[in-house]
Amino acid sequence: MGFQKGNGMDHFRVSLFGRHNSGKSALINALTGKPSVLEKALHHRDFGRVYKNLAIDGIGEISFIEIPGTDNMWKRGNFSQDALAASVRDTDLAMVLFREADMHGELIWFDYFRKAGRPVIPVISRVDALGDGGKVLARIVEQKTGQKPLCVSVMTGDGLQELRDEIVSRFSEVFGGYAVKGELVGEGERVLLVIPREVRTAAAKELLPHFKVFCELLSRKCLVLSCVPEMLPDILEHLTEPPKLIITDVEYLDKVRELKPSESMLTSYSVLREDCGAEAEKQE
Repeated sequence: MGFQKGNGMDHFRVSLFGRHNSGKSALINALTGKPSVLEKALHHRDFGRVYKNLAIDGIGEISFIEIPGTDNMWKRGNFSQDALAASVRDTDLAMVLFREADMHGELIWFDYFRKAGRPVIPVISRVDALGDGGKVLARIVEQKTGQKPLCVSVMTGDGLQELRDEIVSRFSEVFGGYAVKGELVGEGERVLLVIPREVRTAAAKELLPHFKVFCELLSRKCLVLSCVPEMLPDILEHLTEPPKLIITDVEYLDKVRELKPSESMLTSYSVLREDCGAEAEKQE
């Protein structure tokens, strides 16, 4: 499993965001478990970023992008919209590393990726350095993000396998974004659209991405199903086989991710809208 060049992607891109000394480099090394590969990896700097092309079981080639942890970058009000937007464009999956209760900068990154429809994993990467194993910090992070963080330790190896598994599971969430853009869903394949009840009162502009996706799927002769979020468990139970792709709005990604079959890819309308916009620019 992995992105193929024929699909327009060379590598699955995972970006790590964290303060100075939050353990980004050590975590990349520990996740791959291949120090020899790390030594031979292609290293270069582009606007302060460090790229490492490595491999991970279950996905294949991954471009890990380590964002420098200059503390000045994390001060209040020091985030440019251009930098945030560029980070989203360059990232398929984001990992935000938390290390202390003062997490204003980390939360800016986390919220920005989530609102953009990109999967993001909160990580406490140095739990061995915390007296309680990171329990208090984990509760604060969960309260602030609404998502339970993964607690890992490079020193002891605790939590590393869980993080690898989470990266693999989130892969389908990104890969699904290219299913409609490319040729990954076609005639006779099931696609499930999870649509909020508010769609009845939404403005025409807000409904346009949903309508475009629906028309594109019909043109490919896909079997298009739809439901409101509350009915998702029922429709999945009555399907004889899982849908190949599920598409929903950003605010329902977490709920749908918990309920969807492991075989089904997942993406959001916002990711598809961004991809379609990029394609339109290229054609111009």
